Amino acid sequence: MEQEFVEDIRELLASDAVQRLKNYPHHKRVTRFEHSLYVAYRSYRLAKWLGWDSAAAARGGMLHDLFFYDWRVKVPGRGWHVTAHPRQALREAQSRFPLSAVERDIIVTHMWPLAPARPHYRESYAVMLMDKYCAVMECLSLSKKKLRRLGLAKLAI
Repeated sequence: MEQEFVEDIRELLASDAVQRLKNYPHHKRVTRFEHSLYVAYRSYRLAKWLGWDSAAAARGGMLHDLFFYDWRVKVPGRGWHVTAHPRQALREAQSRFPLSAVERDIIVTHMWPLAPARPHYRESYAVMLMDKYCAVMECLSLSKKKLRRLGLAKLAI
């Protein structure tokens, strides 16, 4: 794991809100925290490789699913979880952290094309793609091994 990645998300990892994500299941045996950490790291690596804003990709990836309900039980308010949770995550993130325009776009558009909000920044596309990649890995029960191999498992404790 790269120290720069950890530095980019240190403020987020220290927050009670992000730590609360450990209490919510996500895909199979993965918590929402583990999923977000995996998406953040994969997005960071892709953005860094392409010469894009890797810090925004890491931060946006860590916050993209910052909502506090179990979507398998009930989605608060109106709407379908796929379209409702990005807006909810953006509200939660904005109320707790200073966010750049890129980070806000990453959070609200990460479900495209399943949700109508289309990404406006290349980093948003990186997180949108890595979110789907990580979800597939989680559903195939391959992500826990990857988190350990990448050295990210110690951040999820």
